[in-house]
Amino acid sequence: MVQKTLKVEGCYVTKIKTVGPCFPTSNSSSAWEYAREVKRWYDDSVSFVHTEVKDPYLNGQSITEAFWRTIIGDREMLQPRPAASSAGEVFQALTELIRMDWTLFENLHLDFTRVTNGDFSQIMDTFALMDDEQREMISGLLSSLQSPGGPHLRTTRFFKDAVACANGRRWGVTESGHMGFIPPRSMPGDLICLIYGTQTPLILRRNVCQGSSDLKWTYTLIGECYMHGIMDGEALQSQNKESWFTLI
Repeated sequence: MVQKTLKVEGCYVTKIKTVGPCFPTSNSSSAWEYAREVKRWYDDSVSFVHTEVKDPYLNGQSITEAFWRTIIGDREMLQPRPAASSAGEVFQALTELIRMDWTLFENLHLDFTRVTNGDFSQIMDTFALMDDEQREMISGLLSSLQSPGGPHLRTTRFFKDAVACANGRRWGVTESGHMGFIPPRSMPGDLICLIYGTQTPLILRRNVCQGSSDLKWTYTLIGECYMHGIMDGEALQSQNKESWFTLI
C-alpha cells in the first residue's frame, strides 16, 4: 500500500533545545485548587525562562517584557500584535496578586470565579478581619487591577489572553534562543519551520528514512506554535534556506 504524503514549501528556522512546564488543565476539584495549579505553573515558568533564556532577549527586550508578551502571544484580545505596553503594567499587578497569601480567602470560602470576573464584594467583607498593612496592600492591588472604563478587572482580559495562548501547550526554548509555547508532545530536536500559506510556525519531526530512495527525508506534523520573535516574518528576513518538506 502506497503511503500518502503531502509536500509543502517553506523554510527551516531552528530546533527545539529544551521543553518546559505545561499549562494546567481546568479539571481540578475546586476553583481554588486550579488557581494554585496555575500559580505553580507560573512559578515554574519564571524559573524555566530565567534559567534557559538570555537577558536581554534576542530582540532587545528585557526578559521580563519578553516573558509577559510571550504569555499572551504578544496580542491583546481582538487587537493585532504587538500588545500595548500597558499590558505589562497589568502583568505586574497580576504578579503581585499571584504572590499573595490566599489562605485567608480560602478559609472564608470565597467564590474564586466571582473574583476573576471583577466582583470584589466578598473580599471587601473580609477587610474587617485584616490588619492595616493587609488592607493597604489589597486596596492598592484592587485599584491597580481595576479598569478605568468599568467595574471589570483589566486582568480578566489578560488572563483570558494568556489561557488562549498557553492552554494545551508547554514552554519551549530553541537552539537560537527563542522562547514560546509548543504542543505538549514536542521534543528536543523537533524542527520549527515556516510553511508558506500558514499563519503560524509549525513544528515538524524528522522521521527515520525507510525504503524508498525518492524520499530523502519525511516529516510528521506535531502542531503549530507561538515563538516570540519569529511570528511576524522576522525569520524570513534572515538567511534561512527554502526547502520542500514531505509530510506523512
